[in-house]
Amino acid sequence: MVFSNLRPSPPPEALQYILAAMKDPNTSAYARTVEVHTALRIAPSDTDVAGAVKKLWSTDLDKQGRIDLLNALADPRIVDKDLERIVINALENNDVGIRSTALQVLGRMREHIPIEAVEPLKRLTRDPGQSNVIRELARSLLKRK
Repeated sequence: MVFSNLRPSPPPEALQYILAAMKDPNTSAYARTVEVHTALRIAPSDTDVAGAVKKLWSTDLDKQGRIDLLNALADPRIVDKDLERIVINALENNDVGIRSTALQVLGRMREHIPIEAVEPLKRLTRDPGQSNVIRELARSLLKRK
């Protein structure tokens, strides 16, 4: 979508068009994740944007779509607890790429780690099936609680 390339951010008036495009079933998953980035840049605390993001997350996004959507949430201005919960729940995803992205996003999203993230992070540090990189990322985030 052309709005995502505008610098500075697109005007707030563009949000209604972006939300409409996100709801269009003919829009590709990739285009919707680009629109999520743009919508969150324009209005990170807008409830309609948060609702559209949650709805998109609940669809059958492929791995790259989920990673792209998680990366869109790496903004400390996002205050919606449900969006934060998407990132926290992704810490326990079966796919290492999604788990790794969730760890990185959580670190960029918040200065202090939310209390809800502590247990999943502890599980990652204790799980011998996790790579050293995943365990180390989780340990470093736990130091920020």
